[in-house]
Amino acid sequence: MQGFFFAESKNGEKNVMKCADGVKNKIRPLFAGFYDSLMFSYFDGVFGTAFCDDTTAPTAAVICCGDFYFAAGDKSCAADMLTFCSDNKNAVIVPDSEELAKALCACDGQLEMVKRYHTCPPENGFDVDRLRETVSRAQNMGQFRLSMIDEELYKKALTEQWSESFVCNFKDFADFSAHGFGFVLTDNGRIVSGTSAFSYYDKGVEIEVSTRKEYRLKGLAQITAAAFLLECVRRGLTPHWDARNLTSLSIAQKMGFVFRDEYIALELSLIHISEPTRQAEI
Repeated sequence: MQGFFFAESKNGEKNVMKCADGVKNKIRPLFAGFYDSLMFSYFDGVFGTAFCDDTTAPTAAVICCGDFYFAAGDKSCAADMLTFCSDNKNAVIVPDSEELAKALCACDGQLEMVKRYHTCPPENGFDVDRLRETVSRAQNMGQFRLSMIDEELYKKALTEQWSESFVCNFKDFADFSAHGFGFVLTDNGRIVSGTSAFSYYDKGVEIEVSTRKEYRLKGLAQITAAAFLLECVRRGLTPHWDARNLTSLSIAQKMGFVFRDEYIALELSLIHISEPTRQAEI
């Protein structure tokens, strides 16, 4: 049975979009132009849920993956698309076209267009020696300790808003240990920086990297990212780095990633209460 999502628009009118998880192949063509590992995760049945205007012949759809909302199709459905993220201050909406982006902004005056950046792994593979050299810096950083996320660190990551995205897209630690992994730097037991799997699909993982505000600009993110990438190489997984800003893009390139393209996303124009996931300021 197809599910229904009832939402209320800002003018108080009800609208209905149908759950599209049972008709993935019908909405797939709407997202053919997207390059994002979260799409791979969704269509692999790993992460996220989707809604569309018509399960028989959909012309518009939204795929919801954590704080990310991928919108595609008929721009006349823009208001309905926004209902899925109306209560999420950290929402990042990724439309399939500039026309749809403008229609979404017209429906909600608090949204603004921002640029994000897709990257690709290097064609000839990562420079493992360089990554190992980066990881080795942790040995000379005094009180900082580099660790793979175990159950204790998994629980610690969930206790703070800035770090919960390292693990929160997994049902529990058993799910995380079976399908995800990550590395963190701790300062006297307190997590201060980390790189982890935001999501996964059968051949790869999406990278989540973040650093506690007062510990930024110390090179900590590079250390945890290098450790994470070495583990990806060991496991034969393709890592995906979606850069939120130019700082994140710069670090990705230092790790060996190659710039692919920039794309439009929508975020609240107000100062965020907390930072959007996937590459917060690092």
